[in-house]
Amino acid sequence: ANTNAAIANNGFTQVSVASDNSGLSGLFSNNNTLNALLGDLYATDFESFTLGDINGQMGWFASVADVWNVSDAAPFEGAQHLRGTYSGSGVFTFALTPNFTAGAEDVSTMTARVNLQGTGVTWEIAPQDPAAGLVVTRLAFNGDGTVSVLDGAVGDFVPLSGVSVPSGYFDVRISVDRNTSELLVFFNNDPVYTGTSFGTIIENVAFLSSQ
Repeated sequence: ANTNAAIANNGFTQVSVASDNSGLSGLFSNNNTLNALLGDLYATDFESFTLGDINGQMGWFASVADVWNVSDAAPFEGAQHLRGTYSGSGVFTFALTPNFTAGAEDVSTMTARVNLQGTGVTWEIAPQDPAAGLVVTRLAFNGDGTVSVLDGAVGDFVPLSGVSVPSGYFDVRISVDRNTSELLVFFNNDPVYTGTSFGTIIENVAFLSSQ
């Protein structure tokens, strides 16, 4: 994968975009140019990690040994990726990224490329606001094939009616506005949920599994 190399070698510059600047308008300036990369960045393609348990590697934490592993089995691109497996033990497990600084911008965003296989296990992506001691949300891919989002205004998971999990690899993006707590979730750049977050700044991300 070329993610880290592209960031290091090319950086990010202002580019023209076609946008009506609606919604989360802090992402764009008034002349339809994309602002400089928002906040401090954490990004990894796992290429520089060692195959095996991710716990303790480059600031990552895993709650159970040999469940969240750096693997060379079927990555989207490059040679390696993070692979979570479920052992059938009934144990709730998670992997946690290093903390990163979100900066002072209005919008925090996390992205991940995901490939879900099998049934009967719930997998979650949970961006977190550690300074506030809160999750921002929890995006749950449930074992029965449904999808739900933990909403701060509702105080519970909200089922996403009519939303199915894309097959193969797909892109997940979660954004939150620190001023309004507006929460947006996208699959492959298509909006699938708008709601309210708990925390309002993303400074680490947890990946979870349970039966």
